[in-house]
Amino acid sequence: MDITDLEQADGELASLLRKCEAVFRGSKLSPSRQTLMVNRVAALQTAFELVAEAKLRRAT
Repeated sequence: MDITDLEQADGELASLLRKCEAVFRGSKLSPSRQTLMVNRVAALQTAFELVAEAKLRRAT
């Protein structure tokens, strides 16, 4: 992936993460949906961090 792809992925992941966190905070989800959302947010955070690391490696 080049830096343009990484920047685009960074923006999209940040947007998805914000939306998922807003849904999680703002609604009353069933326990199974809460678990799903917690796992989804964790996965998005991991992906966001991996993209940030890849951007740092590209910059050096």
